[in-house]
Amino acid sequence: MFRRILVGFDGSRDARRALRTALRMAASVSGEATVLIAVSASHGETDEDRRAAFDAEGGPIRAMAEEEVAAARSDATCTVHVVAGDRPAQAMADYVDEHGYDLLVVGRHGRELATHGGLGRVARELSEKTTCPLLLIGDSNASAE
Repeated sequence: MFRRILVGFDGSRDARRALRTALRMAASVSGEATVLIAVSASHGETDEDRRAAFDAEGGPIRAMAEEEVAAARSDATCTVHVVAGDRPAQAMADYVDEHGYDLLVVGRHGRELATHGGLGRVARELSEKTTCPLLLIGDSNASAE
């Protein structure tokens, strides 16, 4: 039974579907879902510039995730975290290991605008890196946004 669920979120259509699915799963077992947003922290010459770039990239995606959580009206406990990570798959795999999640849920395709019927880059990397079960959410018949 999956009681602690981590959701990788980038704001894409499949990520929004993954978040709604994870919230339903967590609510069904009185579990918890954590939304993880990995954004770059390497842009800019100074620490202040890098922090501003991190906030500018992560802020809108965090707001979108929080709107999805509110709209779902789920009984599950849910928190949203933004972390620095130029390699989102590695950031999520590390977060799973550090915090002991039972399940990782992500969208099949993210913001990279994949145009093929297979997996997006991050989903493919996660299938190789994560130490816990991985649930991929997406519509194989829908074209990428």
